Amino acid sequence: MPVETVLESAANPMLKAVRKAARQGGLTANGLALAEGPHLIEEAADSGAEIRVVLLAENASHQAERAGRRCGAPVQLVASKLFEQLSVVESSQGALALVGLQESSLEEILAGAGPVLVIDRLQDPGNVGAILRSAE
Repeated sequence: MPVETVLESAANPMLKAVRKAARQGGLTANGLALAEGPHLIEEAADSGAEIRVVLLAENASHQAERAGRRCGAPVQLVASKLFEQLSVVESSQGALALVGLQESSLEEILAGAGPVLVIDRLQDPGNVGAILRSAE
């Protein structure tokens, strides 16, 4: 890994925003979504989403590092102990991205090909995967 500055302060404004977003459903105050793990980061990059920054734990797996660097967004290393505070998954792979959400109007969505799935006031984000698999 090239020599880079490592974020080591829990008071860092970006890390504070990510911690708050992780506790409150995955969106930052300025509307960025958290994408955690190499697969989600790669999916976001492949979809053309705007990836603002990738946060990598110092001890990130090679897969996580490759995914983070492949997307072309700035990469910031985070001290491993601090990264644990950012992660919302049980077994983190050490990669998290802040992703700009694409906005679409209802008309654009309904005019698109394929079915549309609407989820309203979901209480447990973990259920999204089950809902998507069922819809598929």
